[in-house]
Amino acid sequence: MNMGPLAGLRVVELGTVVAGPFAASLLADLGADVVKVEPAGQGDLLRRVGPGRDGVNGWWGVSSRNKRCIGIDLKSPVGAGHMRRLLSGADLMISNYRPGALERLGFGPADLRALNPGLVHVAISGYGSPGPKSHLPGFGKIAEGMSGIVNLTGSPEDPPLFCGFSLGDASTGLFSALGAIFAVYARDRSGGTGAALDVALYDSLLRVTEAQFIDAAEMGRSPLRNGTNYPYGGGRDCEWPRIVTAQAGDGRWIAVLVPDEGSARAFLRAAGAEETDDTMPGQACTEHLRAWANTRSADAARDELARHGLEVAPVLDGASLAGDAYMRARGDVVTAEHEVLGSFMVPGHLDPEMAASAVPFHWAGLDDPATVDWHGARVDRSPVERTAKQRLFEDLVIVEISQTPGASFAATLFADYGATAFVLEQAGGEQGGRKADHPALWTALGRNKQRVVVDAAQGDQHVEDLLRQADLVVTDVPRRCWDDHPWLKRLDTMADAPAVVSVFPTGADRPDLWPWSTHPSLAAAASGLMAITGWEDGPPVQPEVPLADYCAGAVAALRAAAALWRGSARGLVMDEPMHRALARMIEWQCPAAAVLGYPMLRRGNSLALNMGVGSLCRSSDGKYISVSVVGDPIVERLLRGIGGDELLQDARFATTEARIANAQAAHQVMLDWALLHPADEIMQFAIEKDIVMGIVHDAEGIANDTQVQARANLVDVGAGESRVTLVAPTPFLAEWAQPMRLMQGEDTAAERRGSKEQAQ
Repeated sequence: MNMGPLAGLRVVELGTVVAGPFAASLLADLGADVVKVEPAGQGDLLRRVGPGRDGVNGWWGVSSRNKRCIGIDLKSPVGAGHMRRLLSGADLMISNYRPGALERLGFGPADLRALNPGLVHVAISGYGSPGPKSHLPGFGKIAEGMSGIVNLTGSPEDPPLFCGFSLGDASTGLFSALGAIFAVYARDRSGGTGAALDVALYDSLLRVTEAQFIDAAEMGRSPLRNGTNYPYGGGRDCEWPRIVTAQAGDGRWIAVLVPDEGSARAFLRAAGAEETDDTMPGQACTEHLRAWANTRSADAARDELARHGLEVAPVLDGASLAGDAYMRARGDVVTAEHEVLGSFMVPGHLDPEMAASAVPFHWAGLDDPATVDWHGARVDRSPVERTAKQRLFEDLVIVEISQTPGASFAATLFADYGATAFVLEQAGGEQGGRKADHPALWTALGRNKQRVVVDAAQGDQHVEDLLRQADLVVTDVPRRCWDDHPWLKRLDTMADAPAVVSVFPTGADRPDLWPWSTHPSLAAAASGLMAITGWEDGPPVQPEVPLADYCAGAVAALRAAAALWRGSARGLVMDEPMHRALARMIEWQCPAAAVLGYPMLRRGNSLALNMGVGSLCRSSDGKYISVSVVGDPIVERLLRGIGGDELLQDARFATTEARIANAQAAHQVMLDWALLHPADEIMQFAIEKDIVMGIVHDAEGIANDTQVQARANLVDVGAGESRVTLVAPTPFLAEWAQPMRLMQGEDTAAERRGSKEQAQ
């Protein structure tokens, strides 16, 4: 049995395909007892999606590990009775049904409260509620378009790009798991009453792209995709820093960070390129670097580029990720055994200590619900006496020591709910790199925090005092490097030390196994994300947002929240490399490579695991629209709506097999049709035909979206000229969310300590 921090937490997963199941999978990784409820007889659709061999689906094995699966017909009296029995003893239910569906089955909010007042229900849906779009179906790709991340992915001269996996669903699952633990923590400190969390598929990615709204205000327009550039340096329109992906002569792809124009010119001269009069030779640098790399092996290119001051990392795919020595040693990929598939690699668990006792892979069947009981005793908590002004984490003190966004975001997630968060910086320094980095990003990450500037001339006693007050330290320095850090090394000798979460760049903890750059902007390359994102005949790309940082920060906060709920956080050190969250979210890539014998790579906007016609199309008024058409009935409705029965009876599209063989032709039919109609007309067509479509928004479009407005996703913060637009706390617990404020002033630690002593 798993003995992770969530052991004793009882979870019912009433989820389908990705978002709900992924949330429950993360909780199972941390030791929760998860019972997955599937439709009786047929099971979850995910059992039949993605690469498989001899009836065994690799993706399903990862998604279902550490879960017990049962088949229930919720519409039958017997099935509903089994469900009520399970829920009466559960702590948490995760579902991803359309709003109103569970009410019709007798499991609405009032039903659940009567059945189990302590039950926390995390309800995931396409658009959340309330709002004018709440009743509409929504898939992950629609949410990605709505959030702005699609608009910020790719080159400005090309159509926008999806990331090549279920990013909207997986990110929603990650933030839903975090919200679930926050809500259970809130329940147990407030008297045992459960709560209902409403999570829209676009919420999490809206938070990840939060800097775009500050950028838009400063630029006077919505930011646009700008290629695969450093996502939080220099500003949206700058050429530098610049990330270039290049294919080496041995076929491997590398990602190269070119920090500035001087470095670019130095490289071009060394590579024998002719001098150019351009003031920013970004494209020239890209073209020459790609031609140069193609004449060398990836390792040789790495070594030579490093001598020019350029950072280099590998662009890993499912196969190379599974075989990498660093990933294996860390437990970020682990070996699975299956009687049909044999031995292969799957993503590791969130808590590496649990990997030895956890089930890494199993083809979970549908057990008889009558035989399922909960494992172990429920963890009971004594409620904390509550006052009118109590904050969820009002007793939690966080010290942030970081130069990168991942750790900072982990601290922000707790600060949103009342934790006292201090950002510790050295006087006279670069303030954690924030002066040089994207100011909009650091404005967003600084919300609800207090900056404490340490004057070295006055000694570091102030630092030690602050660390002794802390319950949690968040940093970007891995544990093995604390001895070289002037502040963190104090934790080694401190009695009753605080918990520490370290969100560090890939390889920083094991330089002996990672000969590549540890620059944080290259983590997406190491995760497998870049290998599956881009056009089929083009280079790998990544979104122009710090996606790896935010996802790693959310995973770090999830692990810390689980430890806090358990009550055993002090002294705990939790390492979180920046690549691992994304690699875990793309959970199918390693087993898919093993099943197929080759990695799944870039396919533009025709997603590798898409089950039907789905992509981006452009309307006659120039707007991009994301389309998800999953399953034969919906494909048939689309084709009939576009061209009537005549098109549906076309030999290329008359059968499922024909449509699969002619998918590109079907896609072209959709593109040609869309160019004849304005976006509003296309969206009305989608509603009438019950086809999932959505507008690809930029920052202005998001702000004007009626659903975003109805759910108050965007919040104006500050006063006067310092007023900025930020994204509401994600996940959102209405009762516990604190009014947001911008980071408070740069008081020195000495001033703060003196004020405290005077107050005493």
